[in-house]
This record gives sequence, C-alpha cells and structure tokens, in this order.
Amino acid sequence: MIQTFLPFNVNYIVYEKGDTAFLLEGYINLKKKKYYTTIPIEILRLSRLIEKSEGTEIMQFIWKRFYSSNDPVVEISPNKHLKRRCWDAKALAVFYKHFKIGYLNPSIAKIVKRIMVKYGGITAELKHKSSNSLPFEYVDIILKIG
Repeated sequence: MIQTFLPFNVNYIVYEKGDTAFLLEGYINLKKKKYYTTIPIEILRLSRLIEKSEGTEIMQFIWKRFYSSNDPVVEISPNKHLKRRCWDAKALAVFYKHFKIGYLNPSIAKIVKRIMVKYGGITAELKHKSSNSLPFEYVDIILKIG
C-alpha cells in the first residue's frame, strides 16, 4: 500500500461551547480539485501543534477568542489572523522549553543583537510570568551575557 501525505489547508477552526474537540474545516488539493472536509481534533492536541509550529502567542489569541465569546459556536480563520499578525523577519523570538512564546520588542531586540554580536551567546532566566489564565501573556526575563 502506498500512502501519500497531502497538506490540509485549514479555512476555519470551529469550537462549540462545551465540546472536547475543535473542528478543522478545510480542504486538500488532489489532481487539480479541492476536496472539502471537516476533521475533529482534541483541543490539547491542536494547542500543542499550533504552539510548536506558530508559537504560543497565536494559540493564546485563539484561546482568548474562543473563551471570551458568548456565542455557542465560534469560528476563527487562521489565514486572516496570521496575515494580520506578521512579524518582522529580523525579530528575535523567545523560546521556553522549545516553544516559541513571543518576540522581544524592537528596542530590546536591537540591544540584544548588539550584545550577541559583541559577546556571543545570551541566556535568559524567567524572572516573573503573569498570574492570570494566560501564563505567558507577559513575562519578565533577566538576560545574562556570556
């Protein structure tokens, strides 16, 4: 048996209040045709996939959008969201336990880049993270040179 893996293009992530899974509405391209379908995926599994591929900030946006809405069914279009929130290619990403949690603001990033060029590596130590339901909404870090 030959298996091929085709990319699944997600048009919408759908959440119905009280469900234990998201629905991914989208399509695959096969032989110049689009085949549309809906795929259920466990909430935590999708969260991990999005955090690893797109970063924690994107997942936090999705969580806020789903849980702040009073509607019984909420849809998010990832294509619109990702296009609207493009990051500068020169931005410095911040990782925590191999997950991208965000970016340094431009003024700090500029200083950090100079230090990295001059002294080599920089490590960051987590000083404080927010205590609300989104733990990485903001963080304070201590940068150590060398």
